[in-house]
Amino acid sequence: MTSDSSEMSNTSKTDTETRLINRKLDFTASYLSVKTIRADIEKAPESATELTIDALASILTSTRFDSEKQALFLYREACKAMVSLVRLNRNPLSHQIIPTLQTMLVKSSKNRHRAIAETLGTLPLNSPSFPCEPEPETCFTLTSFETLAKKLKIRNIRRMKWFGRSLAGETLENRTGVIKFVKQKASPFALTLETGWMDFLSAAFQDKEVEFDIPVPLRSDTSSLFKLKEMPEKLGLNPTHQGDIFVIAFTADKNYFKYPNEKASALSKKELVKIMNLNAWLLGRCTSLGVVHTSPIPLFHNRVQQNRRHDLGVYRWEQGGRLDRWLESSRYPNFAASGLRDFEHFELLKTHKKRGHYLGSHILSLVLVAGSYFRNLSPELRGKNQIGQPVNATALFDKALFTQIIDTTVKAYFKGFTGGHTGQLPEISSAFMDALIEKMGIDDHMEEVLRINDQNNMDQETFENFLMERGFNRETIAVLKKGKKEITINTGPHLGGFNQKISVPQLTDFLFTCSALCISEKYTRENGLKPMSDRTNAATKNSRSQKNRNRTEKPHKND
Repeated sequence: MTSDSSEMSNTSKTDTETRLINRKLDFTASYLSVKTIRADIEKAPESATELTIDALASILTSTRFDSEKQALFLYREACKAMVSLVRLNRNPLSHQIIPTLQTMLVKSSKNRHRAIAETLGTLPLNSPSFPCEPEPETCFTLTSFETLAKKLKIRNIRRMKWFGRSLAGETLENRTGVIKFVKQKASPFALTLETGWMDFLSAAFQDKEVEFDIPVPLRSDTSSLFKLKEMPEKLGLNPTHQGDIFVIAFTADKNYFKYPNEKASALSKKELVKIMNLNAWLLGRCTSLGVVHTSPIPLFHNRVQQNRRHDLGVYRWEQGGRLDRWLESSRYPNFAASGLRDFEHFELLKTHKKRGHYLGSHILSLVLVAGSYFRNLSPELRGKNQIGQPVNATALFDKALFTQIIDTTVKAYFKGFTGGHTGQLPEISSAFMDALIEKMGIDDHMEEVLRINDQNNMDQETFENFLMERGFNRETIAVLKKGKKEITINTGPHLGGFNQKISVPQLTDFLFTCSALCISEKYTRENGLKPMSDRTNAATKNSRSQKNRNRTEKPHKND
């Protein structure tokens, strides 16, 4: 290319960037221009100027394209162009990009907010060099229940209690001995993944940064999986249990089954905040290590469809859909006073693209469990009252305490994930808390629909049991014909009506903000960029006004 043509190209580039800043291009022209700028950056990042960054930033700070159907794609392209400059790191201006985007994120809304959050949320982080994740064992040991209990040093077998599919009792060492049973129709060897993760995490948390009592599995010479010869009648299994009885066994902290939201726990406010903060830190720390707890609580968009949906009905918070049975999901969280629980739900993070999803799911789980704490103060207040109106339990919520829990748990999660830093945090406004309390406290959405397709996927016995578990009596069920019409069932409260959006969209926005700020803060530290917490008024200092550049055009009327 000759010097004349190069100069002409630079002039054209400058003209395009100036026209973007001055809102002289329509939507299509803006999209094509931003796409070209991104391609230029990826080809020659050193060619980007302050004007280039201003042009891209102008797209993300302007509201004039918000009503365009394809606006999200334009905003994504602008974000990706800016982040490309950071990742290629061959331009002295690149250090300005992430703090600029972080500042934009907390001030933006709708598609602009989502585009910035998604882009920051997929920044690649360093992957710890861990050994391979645990694999299922391939053998088992035949033993008696009494022998297993004796090895656990259970103080009194007769006083053991059921917690779900775990049988637990106090040990002679003032700990909790647990015998956990395999799920019906599940592979018994898959149960050994849990004991494998106990060993894995014990090695990962050797530094004892916080009080995390990781359970200690019981093993024979060959396996941590045991097949019981029999089951004592007094401690008998569910009568529907069929086949061989496979278990794992372990000792855990005495507070292993002490849930933060359980009324019976009678926690003080200080204890509640402490437990929530501990588990928030642990979830963040594990995720930063590339070890993800995939289910702090079970989250579903629609439980009833999990057998026929390719995604098994699992909740994808990014889509902003209705959250199925939030109070039921929060009933027995997989974290307690002793720390994280149910290690079978751990897995290694295979790709950075899913990190933001899990981070948001963790914070969502913490928010829901905190909300359920207040609802569980009077669990009988639920559903519809005698005249069919939704129960209003908002008076149970302590707004100041609820705000404190969310604020401190988010900070604890950030510190666990980033290694002790919080950077810029999302705003927890009074309006946000009011919306949470209203939607969590008033049971507006109780119904789910058992669709014909779902009925046809059940045999008659499963169909009848399904309805009986949800409050139908045999007489009513006898009248219903499977597969003839949709059946409405009261199974809530849900956050949102059946097949609708979540009833508190501010919560989805909050999760986008949290995940993006958390990941981008860690990225800046890993890559030697100046972190947001050290950049007082950085965004203000780095902003370049139209006046300083002699750009006297008036802003667009919609900006």
